[in-house]
Amino acid sequence: MSKPSSAPDYGASRNRRPSVSYAEFERAADALLAGGGKPGLDNLRKSIGGSPETLRQMLRRYWADLAALKRSPAQALMRLPSEVADLADELWQRSLALAAQSASNDDNAARARLEQVKRDNEVRAHSLTVKEQALREREVSREKTVRELQEQVATLLSIVKRNTETIASLQSAKQEAEAEANNYRERLSQLISRAVARNRAAAKPRTAKKAKKHHKRKSRPNARKRIVRRPNKRSSR
Repeated sequence: MSKPSSAPDYGASRNRRPSVSYAEFERAADALLAGGGKPGLDNLRKSIGGSPETLRQMLRRYWADLAALKRSPAQALMRLPSEVADLADELWQRSLALAAQSASNDDNAARARLEQVKRDNEVRAHSLTVKEQALREREVSREKTVRELQEQVATLLSIVKRNTETIASLQSAKQEAEAEANNYRERLSQLISRAVARNRAAAKPRTAKKAKKHHKRKSRPNARKRIVRRPNKRSSR
């Protein structure tokens, strides 16, 4: 039979984290403060690791040092060596100068931006004024055009009305003229018919008279031939 496997010693299977120095803790806490966060036990443990008890002790020390520096920066610097204190003071002054310069630059940039915004607003206001004036002029021109068109339409309607009345009057006069012409035609036709009838009636007797005269003229020579001249009694005596 095989021997059962021996169990590992107590604590041998755990992953031990390396110890955390206070310098690492301070850098991590300063980074959280600079980023606008709050150094807390959970945040620092996620950032640098370490046991909660160790981190808790370092956190109390960190807050105590920060409070002491806040109350009296000069006294805190006096506890340091002169070289380190001078370097820290120089860095501090340089930081203040850079902060002032950055604030001044930000202020100048903000003023420049404000001036640019003012100029842009003035340009936009002028552009809007010009556009508004153009729109007003266009509106006035449109109203004038509409009035002129209305007047032209009224004039055309008046002309059309007069032309309609004239056409109606001409049509009425045309109808009256046609009726009068038809009446004249009928009367003229009647007159012509009467004249033709009269001419025919008058032509018949003339033809008969001409025939009689012609007959008489033909019979006269024969009558002359038949006449016998008688001797004159007075001459014989």
